[in-house]
Amino acid sequence: MNVNFQEIEPQQVADHVQPGSSSRRAIDRLGFRVVLVLAVVLLPLMIVSTLRSQVVAEAKISSAQFDLLGQTIRVGQQESLRLARVDALAKGLSHSVLLLFADREICTRYIIDSLRATPAEFAGYYDVSGEAVCTSEDAPFSLDVTTIYQDPQQIRWPAVHVTPPITSEARPALMLTYPVYASSGDLTGFTVVSTQLMPVGVRENPQTDTQFLTLDRAGDVISSAASAENAQQTLPEVGFDPRAATSPTSFRAVGRDGVSRFYGLTSVLGEELFVLASRPAPSQSAGLLSAKNRSWFFPALMWLASLAVAWFATSMFFTGQVLRLRQSMWQFAEARQVVQPRLFRAASSELRDVADSFIGMTDKILRDEAQIEEALRQKDVLLREVHHRVKNNLQLIASIMSMQMRQTGSHEVKNILKTLHDRVNSLATVHRSLYQTTGRVDIAMDEHLDTIMHQVMRMGVDIDLGIDVRTSFDRIVLNPDQAVPLSLFVTEAMTNALKYIGAKDGSDKWISLDLKRVDSGMAEVVIENSLPDEITEPDPLSSSGLGSELMEAFAEQLGGTLTTNPAKDRYRVAVRFPIEPLTMQ
Repeated sequence: MNVNFQEIEPQQVADHVQPGSSSRRAIDRLGFRVVLVLAVVLLPLMIVSTLRSQVVAEAKISSAQFDLLGQTIRVGQQESLRLARVDALAKGLSHSVLLLFADREICTRYIIDSLRATPAEFAGYYDVSGEAVCTSEDAPFSLDVTTIYQDPQQIRWPAVHVTPPITSEARPALMLTYPVYASSGDLTGFTVVSTQLMPVGVRENPQTDTQFLTLDRAGDVISSAASAENAQQTLPEVGFDPRAATSPTSFRAVGRDGVSRFYGLTSVLGEELFVLASRPAPSQSAGLLSAKNRSWFFPALMWLASLAVAWFATSMFFTGQVLRLRQSMWQFAEARQVVQPRLFRAASSELRDVADSFIGMTDKILRDEAQIEEALRQKDVLLREVHHRVKNNLQLIASIMSMQMRQTGSHEVKNILKTLHDRVNSLATVHRSLYQTTGRVDIAMDEHLDTIMHQVMRMGVDIDLGIDVRTSFDRIVLNPDQAVPLSLFVTEAMTNALKYIGAKDGSDKWISLDLKRVDSGMAEVVIENSLPDEITEPDPLSSSGLGSELMEAFAEQLGGTLTTNPAKDRYRVAVRFPIEPLTMQ
């Protein structure tokens, strides 16, 4: 059975066998594909987490805003209750003072007693001209009505006035006035109750960045725990009107200092007095894809961490073991390195089964290769023995012919036996070269023909040894089906060349043997020899023309074409034949 081998480019083998080939793209790796699938699966969860984080961040902002509003309402209620007691005192005095003002001492004592139960610092009763009738002070002072009311007729209605502090250490004061009417309905005067406006929210213990202000109806700061300048800077932008808020409210605005703030606003005394709380607002929640949005950071970090864990787990439990198995396969293919089972102890049971199957396969391959190598060795020994025995038998036949040649007396028989003796020796030379080929199936003809040429030259003992031998061999490998007839052709042609070799006067004898590759898939063997000045015709008794017939027969076995080209000074014999594909028997 003949098996044809196709030539494979080394680069193709390297691209498909060697690990870590440059042609392998990262996208083809299993770990990359697993991570890609997980990335797609986990991406919706990351988006949901991001949206949820954004909702939580917005809820936190709203919670901070409502918390500030709650603190504002609590502080406002505390101040409103305090001022309500002051207002109740002013209103109560307006109804009861007419019963007491006839006795100034009794009126003063009554006002002082009433004042003790309230947070007010001053209370008094004045007539329509602003003259003090009775007050809580030992030295009562008169009031300039025009400084309190733009129109003196305004004393007919309750009013609220804020008086600035007299000194830098004093506090602004809130003054409540109520008209006093006689039983006849005539206006007799008005009551005045005054209290200092202290900074509100001090006991609330709010966050350090929260400020509480007391504002009048125009939105101007009346009292604050901070300095007047800082208090003014924390107010909303120009145009702020606290009376626009009909109920406690919270809003977001930019302060006069350019800082975005949360504000809480509530009324403590109708449309006359308000409490305003402010706190720097956190950064507004940006859009989902905005660069300022940080709600995606933690979900994205968890998403990337999940992918990293997936990549690590895939590499540790699967791809790493697969790559190790591939490396083991490559090492076995390159150097027949045996795989160690301990390398796959940490692998999963499925991969261990694959590794065990591969290890079993390598053991079987090694056993089969050992058997094949032993069979080849035996075949090589037998083939060498066959060629050796054939060579010995041919030499034995040649020796018998030599003995017969010495015993015969016929010159014609002796010439015939000599010709046969030379051909038998030529065959023995070919078989000697074949059994020395160390069992190679395909034969390198450049080395083989060089050996044959030297052996044929040693056979010609009756030829003058002063012959210039010229050789030129291309590297050509033939199978035995072509190597044997080509060897016999060269042996016969060399024998004939040595038989008729000669030289011109003053020239040296020469013989040449060339083996060359002429075309794609074609080779040619050329034997040339020098000729003497006079070429004698062959002796019919010693030359039967068998050599030419043998060369034609050998050329036909090669599937080639035999050509001869005699000239004046040389004789040329050549055969051109196709090179058959290398085979393995």
